[in-house]
Amino acid sequence: RRIGASLRMAFEAVLPNECDLLDLPSAVAFQARLLAMLQQWSVHGEDSLRSSEDVSELLGDAKGYVDRHFHGCPFGQSTAILVMVQVGMINQNLVLSDRNLDWMALDSLKAWDALAADRVGRQRRFFYDLLTTDWPWLQILQAMGDITIRQAESEEGQRLSRMLASPFQSSSLVSSPVSKSTRSSSCVERVLRNHESWTWQRYSSPFNGAGEVPTPLGITDRSLEDFATSLCQLEGIEVMFISGTSSGYKWGSFTVRGRQAARGLRQSRARGPAIRARAFNNDCEVWCTEYRRNHEHEEGVSQEEELNWSNPRIVIHIKYPCKCAMELLPTGQTLHLYDPVDQFALVPDNIDAVLAQTSTAAIDYGNHPSSRTRGVRSFWHPLHHSNFKNLRAPARDTVEVMGVHTTHNDTELYSAIKRMLEENADLEVRFEHADPAARFYHTAGNVITPLQTNQVMEQLADLEVTVLRSAGCMQHLNCNVTRKWFCDRYKTGQRLVNAFSVGLPAVVFAEQGFLDVVHGSDYPVVSTIEEALSLLKEVLTDASLRARLMHLGIHLAEPYSLERMSDRLVLILAHLFREIRN
Repeated sequence: RRIGASLRMAFEAVLPNECDLLDLPSAVAFQARLLAMLQQWSVHGEDSLRSSEDVSELLGDAKGYVDRHFHGCPFGQSTAILVMVQVGMINQNLVLSDRNLDWMALDSLKAWDALAADRVGRQRRFFYDLLTTDWPWLQILQAMGDITIRQAESEEGQRLSRMLASPFQSSSLVSSPVSKSTRSSSCVERVLRNHESWTWQRYSSPFNGAGEVPTPLGITDRSLEDFATSLCQLEGIEVMFISGTSSGYKWGSFTVRGRQAARGLRQSRARGPAIRARAFNNDCEVWCTEYRRNHEHEEGVSQEEELNWSNPRIVIHIKYPCKCAMELLPTGQTLHLYDPVDQFALVPDNIDAVLAQTSTAAIDYGNHPSSRTRGVRSFWHPLHHSNFKNLRAPARDTVEVMGVHTTHNDTELYSAIKRMLEENADLEVRFEHADPAARFYHTAGNVITPLQTNQVMEQLADLEVTVLRSAGCMQHLNCNVTRKWFCDRYKTGQRLVNAFSVGLPAVVFAEQGFLDVVHGSDYPVVSTIEEALSLLKEVLTDASLRARLMHLGIHLAEPYSLERMSDRLVLILAHLFREIRN
């Protein structure tokens, strides 16, 4: 609604709402009736539509408008249908129609894009018209949302009481009824309803095996409700993901650890605190410039603009720290976390915690002298997999194609594989190197959009067997020994997790990122090219072995889902945020 109001203020004089121009004077009278109803709603709530006379009059107006004004702006039709839905939500015994009014309202909104089909390219202004229309469809949606929330709270309150009447699974956690007077009571209820997910994080997550273990309650866990209250201190806070370079937001690593991670935190509201997580998709200097402009009371900046600009309590720096943000948001008032991804550098100054990709990295960062002297915390928090559509690689009796999906060319390994396949021509297996740099050339090989992410997973699922060894890691180092020392210890295992998530059998080299994924299982690993070729030939010729590796890989990838990794990040943030608040 604020966006629409801003657009109208700026452009209405030169860019009128073309949909509203279709309305006849009689539409204005119905709009006035709706605005009066919404005004009464803001004062009296649902009670303003309880009387049969009010309901009959409003329904008559809405139905009459739908029947008589089909040549007007479709937004008016949709608004009238939404009024009928709203009345039906309040008076649930009222039978309005055997048609699905919700979808009719949606289709009416979309109809304007089809009616104005001659407006193409830069002339296509559907969302401008949708947000600047005189029809109060957004206000009605908001009123309907209030009804839904109140009904859900009533139902969930009864369900919660029943759940709390029985003991929690763990004898060490004794639940007590939730106090409705607590500030974040609805958040607490969501945590309690999803206690199994949080129990897994606390007691079964493999990522508690290295680095600091996030315990939001501190040393001693008391009750489940205390745990939920501790998590819910994050309710409503802003978390910002940002990269410290002018182009960092364009990289594939920011897609995963910035945009996707922010989306995962927002979606965690279904299970816990509602966090206002956002990724800043621009140069970090732009964010700092706008922050100064909006928070230093410059002339011409309204109070509303100040409130609308980002003001995070937690900042997560991806690959490179945003130094100006650290200056503007000093540590002690704002939490600063560093996520190096594949930049194996020392922890920057003024960082509160580091998110390490491997178990070894979490231990090394935590034990490093600079971390210990500055009190920097180290948590093991690897990358999630991106198989959001649960795609699966084909499981055939014979393999037709095997290969790799990477921008890097491991000439030594790939040449050896090709020679082996040529020497065993009876296998009739084709080697394929799927290079994102070529497939996504229009974005310089970077995977930026959700569509590209899905395409990567589809390309992986086209393979039937893969081989994984890190290549192209830390090419700026001249010393091969130093490069191997860093990469074998700190390089993320995400490529393997993505392969496992689609059920792709993999020949895996013994590098820490990969070893973390297969830890605790009997999944085979290799150390040399000779061992890799021997295992690869066995996998290509043994369908039962491929089936076993496929099912084992899918199981090993489960802890790396976006949902699980987002919940772990919530635990880490609550653990740190509790201390800064204290």
